[in-house]
Amino acid sequence: LPFSRDALTSAYHVKPKAFLKFMLSGLSDIVLTHDWPLGVWQSGNSAQLQRHKPFLKNDMASGALGSPLAADAFKHLRPRYWFSLHLHTRFTAVVKHQEREYKKVRATPEASKNTNEIQFSMDEDGFDESEVSEDKTASPTHTNFLALDKCLPGKRFIEHMTIKNRAGNPSERSMSLFYDARALAIHKVVEDFAALLQFSSLNIKDFREPQRLESLLQELSKDVDRIEKDYCNLEIPTNFKKIAPDIHEQSCALQYWPNNQTQEICQKIGIPEPNLLDK
Repeated sequence: LPFSRDALTSAYHVKPKAFLKFMLSGLSDIVLTHDWPLGVWQSGNSAQLQRHKPFLKNDMASGALGSPLAADAFKHLRPRYWFSLHLHTRFTAVVKHQEREYKKVRATPEASKNTNEIQFSMDEDGFDESEVSEDKTASPTHTNFLALDKCLPGKRFIEHMTIKNRAGNPSERSMSLFYDARALAIHKVVEDFAALLQFSSLNIKDFREPQRLESLLQELSKDVDRIEKDYCNLEIPTNFKKIAPDIHEQSCALQYWPNNQTQEICQKIGIPEPNLLDK
């Protein structure tokens, strides 16, 4: 520190609390991240990526392209679909989880296609939907990865997909919105843990130690499972309010506008309200 201009564009900013909540989220159909997971390009058409973004060649060759923490989450969560942005190019891949250990090898991008490293199944236009597990109750054996381009004329920045939902969600029988019990429990457990001295002694390097991270996740997950059962009546009340001035009102300084629904749910489960300066 301070960051140089080049370092600033390549740094990944991840809040420890947000990362823990992410890792505790459990079986997921869809994950959205700004950053690409480290090494996910190895499961796709790397030659195509290099043609579209030639300045990525060095990072691809050194194994440095992507976020390490996003890669850890990718391996841990194994969602059916993972969508990212950041590199401003459309890119698809199908990652087979049982064979997807990303290797930081110093090799050309073309060499990384070695099937002993990572298996992939895709073409230049998209991933093969038939490769994705349809078992909604088990962790998928594959994850479809899709990144899109910038929202500009002539760019491939939007796509339509049909994704089967899971049966049994109360929202299927109602027009209302509902909180997710596990998500509320995760917020409660992680916020309580963040208030302890043990949390303040952690740094981001601790999250890159698999044994320490796994031990922490197991401990926190037990608390999540325990208090998840305590939450009922998860329907979100229709008490929407206008919380910020519109364009027709007098302009004011840029600031954080507290949301009444956020305040109410934080009070309900006993967690602090969002703090924009929080680490």
